Amino acid sequence: MQSPARARGSDRRWRGIGAWLAAIKRETGSWRWMAVTFGYMLALAYAAAFVTYQVAAALGAGHDCLGAGRRGRRMMRAKTLIGAGVAAMLVSPAAAELKKIPYAAVKVQLEEAYKPDAAFEQMRKAFIDATRKKDANALFALVSPGFAWTADGALAEDADPGRSPLHNFKVLFGFRAFGKDADGGMSDGPYWDDLSDFATDDSFYTVDQGPGIVCGPMAANVDDEDKLDQARSKIETGGDVADWYFVVRETKVFKSPGDKGLPVATLNKQAFPVLGTAPAARAGQPAPEPTHYEVLLPTGKTGWIAAEAARPLESSRLCYAKTARGDWAIAQYDGMGTDENAEDDGDGK
Repeated sequence: MQSPARARGSDRRWRGIGAWLAAIKRETGSWRWMAVTFGYMLALAYAAAFVTYQVAAALGAGHDCLGAGRRGRRMMRAKTLIGAGVAAMLVSPAAAELKKIPYAAVKVQLEEAYKPDAAFEQMRKAFIDATRKKDANALFALVSPGFAWTADGALAEDADPGRSPLHNFKVLFGFRAFGKDADGGMSDGPYWDDLSDFATDDSFYTVDQGPGIVCGPMAANVDDEDKLDQARSKIETGGDVADWYFVVRETKVFKSPGDKGLPVATLNKQAFPVLGTAPAARAGQPAPEPTHYEVLLPTGKTGWIAAEAARPLESSRLCYAKTARGDWAIAQYDGMGTDENAEDDGDGK
């Protein structure tokens, strides 16, 4: 089972490979050379994956992954992703840089913001406390009896309608392995960091799928998808695909992180690509929580904004609704429509 955060990158990975192939075709003017290059990279990647697998198998690792059925199919998906992913990583650094050139501004409209009432704030405080203390029982008490696990509004592949809503919540966030009846057994779960991200985000909006449904983080709709596509094709090159964000309120752009001087621009109701984050990660250390994002402006210039003002243009969401008792509870997780299933069944093997 893959954590929701890691599943969000699936679309960008495949868009990146497509952009890389398009760049080869554009530069060489030949479909033949594009196919030859891709075939070579793919063969090299599979050879590396094969050697890695054989070494691991010789050491006794991963032998349980050879079973048939669902787990066997997931192993095959994993090999495919490894091959394609390594091929994409072998693109030269020069071909993988975003172009810092002007592009047409991409306007967005924010969803209708929700201002939390006292009961919602009480639920949110309990949610934050549970994630900070890693108190599973306190967290489970906040899950609605009607909790739904969806992907773009449809039932997610790994959601089991024959099991309880709490069971699906536990599988989703790594407290329980897929198909199991008992908690535990996840190689990297529970996914407390993902839950903490949802709990601490303070931007919410109302949705029209039912009365009293509130979701977060804040979402935005692009006014003109063609403009977004044109901007992407203009600045994204090679295998690099930009992460596009928007701001939840009017935000000043500065020359550097924490700059106290005059702003170089202002962002409001528009999407933009993020080029980097600050503070930078230290060698051998986990990446720190970003305080600032480096953004590419429509003018082609760059600047820095406070990270807390920005939200991803493409993001999963957690939704809340009132129970029959009138309390707010976690009612739905809606993914981005990517494969929320992992290649790992959660037993760590």
